[in-house]
Amino acid sequence: MNKPAAALIFLWLVVGAAQADDRIVFPEGNKAWTVNITYRENSQTNETPAAQRPQATRVDCASFDGTECYKISWSNGQISEVWSRDKITMVRDSVTGRIALSPNTLIPGLVGLLNASLFSWVTEANPAKETVFEKRKALLYEKPARTGTPDLYSNSEDWNLRQAWVDTESRLPVAYNNGLATFYFSFQNTPPAALQMPEDFAKLHARIQGSTSRSPSWTQKP
Repeated sequence: MNKPAAALIFLWLVVGAAQADDRIVFPEGNKAWTVNITYRENSQTNETPAAQRPQATRVDCASFDGTECYKISWSNGQISEVWSRDKITMVRDSVTGRIALSPNTLIPGLVGLLNASLFSWVTEANPAKETVFEKRKALLYEKPARTGTPDLYSNSEDWNLRQAWVDTESRLPVAYNNGLATFYFSFQNTPPAALQMPEDFAKLHARIQGSTSRSPSWTQKP
């Protein structure tokens, strides 16, 4: 391959990567945002009223100097408190008050946290479609559901059609749908105040960080 051809291919790859990266912009640095959640009507139709689990309805999120805090409001009125730092995510049980190393799923049906990682799949999505969503001009990205049989280690969301609506001008995420629920994002214009991790969370964080084992069995000592 001659040098001009190689240079053209390299330029094409760089431009393509930039376009993929520019599909969606999640704010960096210190930020605060809110996520409101609605569910499809038949999301729990196969469960008896007694067996139906509370559903998350709103999440208030903040990030400051590498520390993230998520306060999850549930349909039964309870609130779960989640803190994350150094890739260690901890949650306080809204019933018992105990703190434990969090599993990958804080909200049933949603894998991961409500941050930029939620939209990592957008770079693999189909080309955007221009649309209007909630009276806003938006770009709609869709990733078709996988076919075949899920395995134990697969991402459960891969088996549903995933959709992301992105503001046409700012490229900020507007909403995300994983086939079970729709998550509506709104970002504050001003950064949050400094986050101070509560003492009981900080103690568990130090224990986990100082150990070679990061098993989900870690819990706060009474």
